[in-house]
Amino acid sequence: MKKVLSVLLCLALLVSVCPFGLMLAAEAVGDGVTVGRPDGKQILITHTTEDGFYKKQGETPWGFEHAPVGTDKYEPLEYIQTGWYYEKYQNWAQGAIQHPISMHAGTVADPIVSFTCPSDGTILIHESYCGDLGETYSGDGVQFMITKNSKNIYPREGWIQVLKENVTIPDLTLEVKKGDVIRFRLNCIETQKEDGIHWTKKISYLGDTSAIKPVEGVTFGQPEDMTILATHTAADGFSAPKGTTPWGFEHAPVNTDNYESLEYIQTGWYYEKYQNWAQGAIQHPISMHAGMIADPVVSFTAPSDGTLMIHASYCGDLGETYSGDGVQFKILKNDQQLYPSVGWVQVLDSKNVEIPDLVFTVKKGDVIRFRLNCIANQKADGIHWTKTISYLTPANSVEPAAGVTSPIPEGTLFGTSTKSTDAFESNEGTDWVYQNVAIGGHNYSNLQKYSNTSGSSYGWFAEKYQNWSAGAIPYRGYLHPGMSGDSAFTYVCPQDGTLAILPTTIKVDQSSYDGCKVAVLKNDQNVYPAIGMIEIKPGRNLEMPGLILSVKKGDQIHFRSNVNASQQAECTRWDPEVAYVTGMGEVEEKAIFNDLTDHWARESVEALFEKNIVKGKGEGIFDPEAQVTRAEFLTMVQKAAKLPTMNYKPYFNDVPMDAWFTSVITSAHAYDIIADELVTDGNLNPDAPILREEMTSIMVDTMQNTDYRALGSGDLSMFSD
Repeated sequence: MKKVLSVLLCLALLVSVCPFGLMLAAEAVGDGVTVGRPDGKQILITHTTEDGFYKKQGETPWGFEHAPVGTDKYEPLEYIQTGWYYEKYQNWAQGAIQHPISMHAGTVADPIVSFTCPSDGTILIHESYCGDLGETYSGDGVQFMITKNSKNIYPREGWIQVLKENVTIPDLTLEVKKGDVIRFRLNCIETQKEDGIHWTKKISYLGDTSAIKPVEGVTFGQPEDMTILATHTAADGFSAPKGTTPWGFEHAPVNTDNYESLEYIQTGWYYEKYQNWAQGAIQHPISMHAGMIADPVVSFTAPSDGTLMIHASYCGDLGETYSGDGVQFKILKNDQQLYPSVGWVQVLDSKNVEIPDLVFTVKKGDVIRFRLNCIANQKADGIHWTKTISYLTPANSVEPAAGVTSPIPEGTLFGTSTKSTDAFESNEGTDWVYQNVAIGGHNYSNLQKYSNTSGSSYGWFAEKYQNWSAGAIPYRGYLHPGMSGDSAFTYVCPQDGTLAILPTTIKVDQSSYDGCKVAVLKNDQNVYPAIGMIEIKPGRNLEMPGLILSVKKGDQIHFRSNVNASQQAECTRWDPEVAYVTGMGEVEEKAIFNDLTDHWARESVEALFEKNIVKGKGEGIFDPEAQVTRAEFLTMVQKAAKLPTMNYKPYFNDVPMDAWFTSVITSAHAYDIIADELVTDGNLNPDAPILREEMTSIMVDTMQNTDYRALGSGDLSMFSD
């Protein structure tokens, strides 16, 4: 008897916390419907109710209806002011949808949110719950069902009641045909009194993981043993003259690989005339507009051999209205598709498609193309497509810049050290300043100290408290980069000498969205790493080695943090420490270029390298016996004289707009450092080996026509020829 009473008591308690009807209904789904997302499937495209709420019926797959209670006579609702209603504003008795995720059941009719499937496929109804979020039920609650056409999906039959508490709907997977209608229907049970609920509705199309895959040689995701060095975003090249960055802006006639350069006009890259969308255009830094005649293409020409990663990339709608049939995209390397392996990935109905991180190797000159197509109908088919490309390097092989010693040799002696935190309360009386700088720029600005009225909390911000977007130092020992600016601790060298940057641990908070990137620079030249920045993942540490370098009084050492791709809680914990060297331990001298170890020109070449005038050919190779072309020498002179780069002008027949040296030669012509004797029939012949007399002519003209005097002057009478 006691056992029976015990069982009955347990059942009574269960019924008291979970309505019996709900408990049974939640176990059952309609025929052909499974609970959960199947293995081997990934989300291709997602639709939420908000996509259609403020748009006209028929522009998106979403619809807003009601049906008289107990019938399947669906009638469209009318959008009035801030919701979808019947006949007049807030006619709750008829059933209404008042906000994007809010529904209000009526005694006469049930409100319904419908989704008309735009294509055949497998859909997932997910992240869905139905319940009260702030409204008070003083009636008898509501009940809901989900149907496909006129057949129940969930529950298998009848309704699920919502009484005061939220009901979480399991993920539901089912096959659909184009035109099938999924309906989310709400009923007020018996009495209609404040029976409003919030109901989230998210529908995604699923695809086989193997269906959208890269080609052989391309892997998903950044390898654990690789770190990011140099990063390039398409926005870097958008407003820059062609040839000055690796980025290009093209179109190709539909179904061809005949890529043609677009022309920059006003605020975008177009064909022939402003806003000629039918030809395919790129109208904003991350915006592309597919055309009926041609596809827009953003290209990236690899500046060097290495391992590339395409990351932080999505393709979708950010505000434009698709009234056509959507778009599709693919990514190529030269003539080979990278992603997907065949065909296209579709972007339908104003939704974003996230592209997995793609890792692969490239040779210098390989072209990566991001291509968009309008499918069949070109009508408002504009999308935003982020494109970030980074070079990767083994995490254990990060090297400092040339001329920097690392690690610090044993036996090295130091003077008094100083940390960035020594200056946190005031820049006065210290050699540290707190600064920010535009992403990719080198014009550092001092931050202003902030404190609240009580003085109990303070930090260093741009213009106003917590201006994260510009880069800030909110707490002692913390850098907080922003979307528009990097933050930096800067040490201003008080004297000439040898400076040591002591080993330090850099940490990125676990709460960071995608981590940060860091670098140490002397003025505008990298100290560590040799190029680019080092990425630190959320919750990870970077053990930065000790560094020794020569400095002049006034040199600025920047400890710089960058936001990576997304700015969300990107605090970098870093307290750099520096000290002047008073006694040096033994250090092995290393050549910057391996093929210059015993070469007579080593000292001169390394001096030019440290001034960023020459770069070599990568991987420690300078090739000192190679011939120098006219374009290469003009580039060296342009850097030495610090002449500004300029937008392309067709001064020479054989200097095309998309050549790598275009801006350099345009600048050289503007400063009149190209003698008439170097030009034949309008041709400069930029790839021809340059002669000594031609080099001399260019250098003399540079000194005469600019303010540059560093080359000095001398007596040339010693040369008989």
